[in-house]
Amino acid sequence: MNDSVRIMDFRQPLNLATARACLLFLMWVLVWQSRMLAIDTPEGMPASASTLKVMSYNIHHGEGTDQHLDLERIARIIRESGADIVALQELDQLTRRTGGVSQTEVLASQLGMHHQFARAIHFQGGAYGLAVLSRWPILRHQIHALPYRLGQEPRIALETWIEPGEGHPKLHVVNVHLCHLSDETRQEQVQRVLQLVDHAGATPTLLAGDFNANPGSLPMAKLWEKGWQDDLAPHAGIDYVLRAPDSKLKRLAAIILKEPIASDHLPVMVTYDWPEID
Repeated sequence: MNDSVRIMDFRQPLNLATARACLLFLMWVLVWQSRMLAIDTPEGMPASASTLKVMSYNIHHGEGTDQHLDLERIARIIRESGADIVALQELDQLTRRTGGVSQTEVLASQLGMHHQFARAIHFQGGAYGLAVLSRWPILRHQIHALPYRLGQEPRIALETWIEPGEGHPKLHVVNVHLCHLSDETRQEQVQRVLQLVDHAGATPTLLAGDFNANPGSLPMAKLWEKGWQDDLAPHAGIDYVLRAPDSKLKRLAAIILKEPIASDHLPVMVTYDWPEID
């Protein structure tokens, strides 16, 4: 028996099956490398100097419709979207069901973004609520309780002020998650949000989140009556990015991302043209 190592002579022509296998293997390597590059780059996609991308995403505490808890999957979706600011709903912080981690901090670390969590309720030894992720520093925030009835889950609004710098105006971003049980409660919550949110002045204001109400519902009608603009329109969903009346932001594009597995909600995103500073 010859124990010498057999060396393939690449000068010999490959048959069709072998050539096809080599091509498929090369394609797999390229895809794998590109995925690893995306995962290992915390800064994600570079920001555009001329546009602003704002996403709203109810992540269902990172548990997908496949019953798998996977925050890295959520981070990948956000990273690949190129979002500058993300309003997140249904996050856990230090709860037993999600391994005692701060999901906001985990996502912010993976994405290289600033973050602010807001507790809506105490839950399983930790908290459950809303968060805002931002490519730029979050200067300050306020948490507002929204009205609810006995037997309903307490809901909040998370108000943030963000400093993009680079010659752009400050941003005022409000994140909400309204009651899923009662249209009447949702109307009261919308009314409270309208009372709380001061959108006067030069600071562009956006209201984003899971409203649990479609565009033709009575709660949303209260917003349309006050001049708020649905920047995903036309659509029939319950997740929104809304622009304040008389906003100087200009909508360039809107998308509902086709990511049906990572959560029981689809992420929605609007791209804006930056306004000039007066």
